[in-house]
Amino acid sequence: VWTDELHKKFVEAHDKLLPGDAVPKKILKLMNDSTLTRENIASHLQKHRMNIDPLRRGNPKTKHQKLTPPQASLSSPN
Repeated sequence: VWTDELHKKFVEAHDKLLPGDAVPKKILKLMNDSTLTRENIASHLQKHRMNIDPLRRGNPKTKHQKLTPPQASLSSPN
């Protein structure tokens, strides 16, 4: 269902909305595409959010790796 053109329309609609307002119903209205359902948008929105912000996935290892300084800086000089 998600062609490159359709995804582009989705991203444009998503980016027009404030972060808290980017919900499937509002995105669908902005996209104005009769072939899509709110459920199509909801599913795509979940995937989109995971791709634009990997820390939202809730993976503690990923969060830890992002916040941990490089190992070289932890070594004490001798």
